[in-house]
Amino acid sequence: MADDVTKMVKIMSDFRPGLAIVQVGGREDSNVYIRMKLKAAEEIGISATHHKFPRTITEAEVKCS
Repeated sequence: MADDVTKMVKIMSDFRPGLAIVQVGGREDSNVYIRMKLKAAEEIGISATHHKFPRTITEAEVKCS
């Protein structure tokens, strides 16, 4: 996968793949999964951001964030 990212960046110099994770709440199984995804993104050379919100946030508030 890292090779694929490298090849794409060479072909298209403005190509910057990324991963955005939006988490509502803080279930431990979700936290583990997200940590794994963030680590995998780092290993293959893509940027990743994690946006964490409380369980009480509304859909409208998430959309405005």
